[in-house]
Amino acid sequence: MELTSEIKSTLARHLVVTADAYCAATGESRNSVSKRLLRRGGQLNALAAGRRDVRGETAETAMRWLSDNWPDGAEWPGEVDRPKAAEERVAEAAPAIPEAAE
Repeated sequence: MELTSEIKSTLARHLVVTADAYCAATGESRNSVSKRLLRRGGQLNALAAGRRDVRGETAETAMRWLSDNWPDGAEWPGEVDRPKAAEERVAEAAPAIPEAAE
């Protein structure tokens, strides 16, 4: 799948690179994954061609989904920091319960 040097932001580049690795590992098309992540089938293609950019919150949500649904045995792209797993995010958000006094 093609990437141009015209990608508008690092967020967009990381999202496209990661989505393409997911597609390669699962056999799904970029348009199918784009529809799931960005609600439009051609959005990843537009990002890859530099015709669009992605908002931070949108990219973060998409990257979390990819991380949480990453295929077993597939290698996460080395140039992209992987978001924490859903279980880790939940554990960090939960308030700490102090130990009962003995």
